[in-house]
Amino acid sequence: KLLNYQKSINMESTTKPVAEQIEEHGSALKCDDEQVLLNAVMGLRKISAAESAPDYQLIITHALPRLVELLDHTNPTLKFESAWVLGNVASGTDDQTMEVAESGAIAKFITNLGDKDLSVVEQSAWGLANIAGGGLAMRDRLFAHNIASAFIKCSQTHNGHPKILALVVWGISNLLRFKPKPTYEVAEPLVRCLITLLKQYSYAHEWIVDACWGICYMTDSPCGERINDILIASGAVTSVVNLINSGNSTLMIPCLRIAGDMTSGTDAHTQATIDCGLLNSLHDCISNEKGNLRKESLWTLSNVTAGSRSQIQQALDCGVILKALKLLENEQNGAARKEGMWVFANA
Repeated sequence: KLLNYQKSINMESTTKPVAEQIEEHGSALKCDDEQVLLNAVMGLRKISAAESAPDYQLIITHALPRLVELLDHTNPTLKFESAWVLGNVASGTDDQTMEVAESGAIAKFITNLGDKDLSVVEQSAWGLANIAGGGLAMRDRLFAHNIASAFIKCSQTHNGHPKILALVVWGISNLLRFKPKPTYEVAEPLVRCLITLLKQYSYAHEWIVDACWGICYMTDSPCGERINDILIASGAVTSVVNLINSGNSTLMIPCLRIAGDMTSGTDAHTQATIDCGLLNSLHDCISNEKGNLRKESLWTLSNVTAGSRSQIQQALDCGVILKALKLLENEQNGAARKEGMWVFANA
């Protein structure tokens, strides 16, 4: 039977219906021969990664428990391939994500974040990040497994591996995204982790965008002012303001949101962003060709002009308010125009 299965994999699988292939691979997972297991898992991985809507539900039906068991295997390639399949399935519907989470995969993924094989670590981080993106229930389930400590430790252990860091940062961002937001006590170490990476790496790394969104999710939360205090104390406000000047619109939006949240806090929070050069950054951004960037910039500026008399005077002195007035004469974006009017109403 094993020989017949090998022949089927090597010669006939591409011509068979996907459902039949999944069933055969699932049956092959019951044996203990490593090569047969590897062929079966690789077959499932190829099916699960197909561009044409893979049938994750059939993989769940025929292979889920065994794939989770294989995350403990001594063969790193088997662990890697199994984690890849499970990560793909976890990216499916909310119900499919839930099935992966309830199968015992979370604890094994977390254990494998400490694996010696970097490919296993990478796929485990990816699987966990996909589960974290599955909604509030998945987030809380992950927190119950102490995912915060696991992600933070992984980011420290693999600080020199951008691919792993990208997945960990994405996972942390997902953990901080859903409302109601996690408590300050839960979120604080994760935010500090993101701040450390934000200060350490340049915006050339695409995952810095996810780090900024993760911070942004928490500056816009019930504990936002306490997060503002962390940003100021850590010196990260300078990094955020500098990134507003990056020219990368994908990165500028979350950084403007962070600055906007900070300037909607106390006068001390507003002044800290001004002292880091925020007004000069806004001077450039309010004339950006993209309407959403103009809107976010004017919203942040309106928060500044809702501050103290001294802060309004600083905005006047640098010319950003006068520039906003001139630009509003021809502003076609309704949302940007509305925020621009608040600049003057607040002042």
